[in-house]
Amino acid sequence: WLGPKLLSAAALSLRGRRVARGLLRRRPAAAVRWADRTHRHVPLLTVSLAAGDLLLGVPDRLHVALGRPVMLTGLTLFAASLLLLYVGPWVRYPVERRLRDARLMADLDAGRPVRAQPGRTAAVVDRVRVDAALLIVPLLLVLGGVELADHAARRDLVTPGVAVAAGPVGALLLLLTAPLLVRYLLPTRPLPAGPLRDALRRQCRAHSVRVRELLEWRTGGRTPNAAVAGLAGPLRYVLLTDALIDTLPPRQLMAVMDHELNHVRHRHLLTLLAAAAALLTLAAGLVAAGAGALRSAGLGPAWAEAVAGLLALVLWLLAFGWVSRRVERQADVPPFASGATYTAADVFPMLAALGEVAAATGQPPGRFAWRHGSTAPRQSELRGLVGCTPEEVPVHHTVRRVRHASLVVITAAAGLWFFGLLPV
Repeated sequence: WLGPKLLSAAALSLRGRRVARGLLRRRPAAAVRWADRTHRHVPLLTVSLAAGDLLLGVPDRLHVALGRPVMLTGLTLFAASLLLLYVGPWVRYPVERRLRDARLMADLDAGRPVRAQPGRTAAVVDRVRVDAALLIVPLLLVLGGVELADHAARRDLVTPGVAVAAGPVGALLLLLTAPLLVRYLLPTRPLPAGPLRDALRRQCRAHSVRVRELLEWRTGGRTPNAAVAGLAGPLRYVLLTDALIDTLPPRQLMAVMDHELNHVRHRHLLTLLAAAAALLTLAAGLVAAGAGALRSAGLGPAWAEAVAGLLALVLWLLAFGWVSRRVERQADVPPFASGATYTAADVFPMLAALGEVAAATGQPPGRFAWRHGSTAPRQSELRGLVGCTPEEVPVHHTVRRVRHASLVVITAAAGLWFFGLLPV
């Protein structure tokens, strides 16, 4: 179970040393290509090895070996995957540092701030902090709560119904309080007072979006990005990285702010949660039907369920990625048109901001991104808005249909479960 991950980490480290030496021998183009492939392939490798663990029944064997202690099995599996996942940023660091150094003179000529760059260890620790705030800590809290409830139910400390409800209730509570994790686990500070903060506050009022605080996310000038965190206004934060503030001119920065506030206005978090739940429900049905068909074809029960589960996971990823990209394109649409229809002046700030962010991160415009979509199609869709009224924007209708279909699936599944026609 641990061997393939350690071997992969060792192979990546050795290759990374060779690439770092290649940088000194004036072969930067090959090094950049390798770093780019590593950025894309290490997560896929990690997920593939984790899927192999499931196929081989490693979680069940660890449960038996470790005596089923609360959370210990999950943490053991999780730590091994993280070990491999963070090898990628470690071995890519020399290439990324070389690229940042190459942009130094351009930043000075453009009058942009030049920030001190962290060392290799500090850069990886920053990446861990981001993942901990956005994914690792919330996931562990939910899984820990579910396992504690299951443990209490086995000891007759709570009823089975309470144990079943622990997952959804814990997820809801975490959804409401997660912005506090983001606020205090990430290196953030309130955006300094000044014209920029005042302009962004006016945008929030124009969108009728309540925001507790505007935060500057300090990344050492490395990551141009923005995010909105929080379902409820009193616990909602808007984060703008220092690199984004340094890179974009004010009008483009305000277009990015429009994008983040559109996520709130269109209730995209609830849309994604509903779509994820509906797709999981359909995936569970596909696993049951597919496993039955494979068993009938002569495949063993364990392998039949594993193969059907892997197929359902792939389909879920494809479908949820498609929904996520539609949501991002809806957030790109300017919230207000200057006249009856959108003009080039309305769409240009966001179109230019997408190009600037892609250039700052070294991302080719046509490169596919699973959740956000590649830059070129998003820019093309923005150009297609010219001449449309806000009511005629196609992506608005697409997202509305996704939302309605998700509610239909969830409601149907809940009804079948209530009448005993669908197992938990």
